[in-house]
Amino acid sequence: MSAEAVQAAVAAYISSAQIPNLFECFASPPFDMEDVPVNQLTPPGSTTSAVGVVYTDSDEDEVIGLDGAGGRRKCSYAVTLEIMLWDVSGDFTVTGLAYDALITAVKFRLRADPMLGTTPAGESGDIIQAAVSRLFVERGRPVLLGDGNVPTRWAGIQFAVETCEFST
Repeated sequence: MSAEAVQAAVAAYISSAQIPNLFECFASPPFDMEDVPVNQLTPPGSTTSAVGVVYTDSDEDEVIGLDGAGGRRKCSYAVTLEIMLWDVSGDFTVTGLAYDALITAVKFRLRADPMLGTTPAGESGDIIQAAVSRLFVERGRPVLLGDGNVPTRWAGIQFAVETCEFST
């Protein structure tokens, strides 16, 4: 399984949960995160929204068995889901509450199904677990974007994704 496939699986799994205020979860950055048009990405009738982007920070292969046919390897991917949340109302309290609820919802979603909705392990390249051996949140401080009136928070939700593959 490639890093891109892991990113796609994570993005699809997080997106399928329909987490409140998470507008979209991307498998790779579709635009420069510094120039996010916050007013265009906030759904009508809402003041708060967020986007997530999945990154692979590193990957590591480890042979775990020799069966005469090349063995198997466990491939571990260090993944970060970068989230940026904003509130166009300018209310820091609303932003803070939505931020905490979003992080809690993403962590709950990751813990709910360690295989990220994929089929049970057994085929080469299956995800055998995610966010089990490692789940860490780096929380960013509030900043003002837009014309200086849009409270924004970011978070990096870091976790491990492990797959099992046939060794070649």
